[in-house]
Amino acid sequence: MITLFAQAPAQAPAAGSLLSMPSLLMFGGIFAIMYFMLIRPQQKQIKQQQAMLSTLRKGDEVVLQSGIWGKIHTIEEKVVWLEFSNGTKVKVERTAIIRRIEVSSPAPFEEEK
Repeated sequence: MITLFAQAPAQAPAAGSLLSMPSLLMFGGIFAIMYFMLIRPQQKQIKQQQAMLSTLRKGDEVVLQSGIWGKIHTIEEKVVWLEFSNGTKVKVERTAIIRRIEVSSPAPFEEEK
């Protein structure tokens, strides 16, 4: 003898359950946190870096991303010629410069007198 059991059809979830108000608030909150913790500070840092690169002048001492210190000899549109202590001149991209050295700070390994 075969026994058949009748089952009620499974109910489909409500159509708008994924877009409910709590879900939207949660996604909005996550986006706001990401914006204020990651995106905004990075945009601010990029603007500061671009402002520093646009104000570079001949004779400024700078540090490259590799950590090399040099003095600006010539500035072109996208390229900067750096001069080192032994008179060597090197052509580098302007974007490789990460910061300008203040005149008051001594160069590394330079003996104070």
